[in-house]
Amino acid sequence: MRRLATGWGCPARIATLEEIRDALPRLPEGAATEDREIALASARQALAEAMRDPTEVLLALAREEERLERLLGRERNAVAEIAGSDAPDLEAYVEEAGRFVARFEQHHAELEARLESMARELAPILSELTGPKVAARLIARAGSLGVLARMPASRLQLLGARRRPGPGRGPRYGVLYRAYRMEDLPLAHRGAYARSLAALAVIAARLDAGHASADRALPLIARRDRRIGALQRSGR
Repeated sequence: MRRLATGWGCPARIATLEEIRDALPRLPEGAATEDREIALASARQALAEAMRDPTEVLLALAREEERLERLLGRERNAVAEIAGSDAPDLEAYVEEAGRFVARFEQHHAELEARLESMARELAPILSELTGPKVAARLIARAGSLGVLARMPASRLQLLGARRRPGPGRGPRYGVLYRAYRMEDLPLAHRGAYARSLAALAVIAARLDAGHASADRALPLIARRDRRIGALQRSGR
């Protein structure tokens, strides 16, 4: 136990959040008080150090924002179902549920704004290309900006995609379905746009990982918009 705590407390070896979460529940109930205090103090120190890393903060915010978005969707659906009933006894409940959803939406909006701000700081080029929220989710799915930058475009395109339910055609895009200007195209052309955007997103991630100037986003955005224009003309 002391070796584990010493390893965590060493400046050259900061534990990851996963290591802390995995190790702490395994502390034996009968462990010496001194050992437990050392381990807990080292875990708190490692957690504080990790959360000072902008990447770790971005990953945590992206995962929490995505979780809250799913929950918010369920709450909206539940309120809509109850509001559609004719039971008079549920009116007070519907009003209270509506107020809860409004507070929930405000909390989610504040978290979303903070997430987008951090994405623009960490990956400004990727954020301009795909949108800051999509950029944050791509980084979170990959695990870090460096991993995303080394990823092939075909894999980036499918980040966040659900597994296909059968042997038929698989998904064409994952997180990218919410990228900038995706809604400007009909469904038939969104897969082609996702392929082109994924190739540009890999370039953007590599530029961000190399701390390139934010002006480098302009040529990528121009190429993105030209591709959208070509797809729109082909769909007429």
